[in-house]
Amino acid sequence: MIPLSRFILVVVLFLAVLAAAQGPPPTPAEITIDRDGLLMNGKYFIAEGTGTFPTVILLHGFPGNETDVLGLGSKISEAGINALTFNYSGTYQSQGLWSFENTQKDIQAAYNFLHQPENISHFKIDTSLIYLGGWSFGGGMALTYAANHPEIPSVFSIAGTDHGEFMREYFRNKEFAAVIDRMFGV
Repeated sequence: MIPLSRFILVVVLFLAVLAAAQGPPPTPAEITIDRDGLLMNGKYFIAEGTGTFPTVILLHGFPGNETDVLGLGSKISEAGINALTFNYSGTYQSQGLWSFENTQKDIQAAYNFLHQPENISHFKIDTSLIYLGGWSFGGGMALTYAANHPEIPSVFSIAGTDHGEFMREYFRNKEFAAVIDRMFGV
């Protein structure tokens, strides 16, 4: 049986995707996420209304863009759920180097951003309802992250790549990891 909060999230996300645009999309807030001194650029789509709201960390496909993930951030916020997107380390204007391992650290930094007291208040975050999802590369990274982080109650992947087995081999086999790192110039 699916818990009610997960069912509601799935229904709201489905309706958000199907919803036709009603006027211009909401303008997201520009945010900066600090990951151990490396700064990542992002957008925060704030749900309208009073009180606190569930929040989705929404991950881009690789390398992503500097606006939204398939237009979902704006649609999700219109449906009453906050959405946070960001550029991975080493992509666009985000500092650092891109890698699979750094992407996992980037997700943790985004999760930590949502738990900072000033952000909870400013962005109306219900910290008991933080979800993770993504498209393509981001979908695979969301599944990989959630598999190792039980604090994520629900995860979704849109056409996500299967990074779970890939990442297990990456961490297990140093030779394989070195080949992949060289391929991406890490």
